[in-house]
Amino acid sequence: MNTNSFSLFPTLIHKVDNFLSASECATMFDYIQKLDDGKKHNLILGGDSKSNFALGGSFINNVPVCSDLEERVKTAIQDYASVSGISFSKLDNSWYSIQDVGSCLENHTHPLSGISGVLYIC
Repeated sequence: MNTNSFSLFPTLIHKVDNFLSASECATMFDYIQKLDDGKKHNLILGGDSKSNFALGGSFINNVPVCSDLEERVKTAIQDYASVSGISFSKLDNSWYSIQDVGSCLENHTHPLSGISGVLYIC
């Protein structure tokens, strides 16, 4: 019996450098830290954390620090969609998550999403 393996469905990773300036990152982090709508997320293990989940992209629409954040995200998604051949029509969900050092996010999927992404603010 012969066995062959084929990589039919590679995952394209699309990294966008300088998406936010250092001052925008710092200001956005301070803004998120002060929000009181976060709760402990059951997929984050170890350490303290807070997360909110907002349907309809409402979080991304309400970040006063970066008024064009939604447009920047949509442009990055559109670029990814173009390169990967995936159709993109709208941004459905956005949320924030803050994790302590030493915490980890359990493996999970977003089964109803054609494209998923993350913006790290360090």
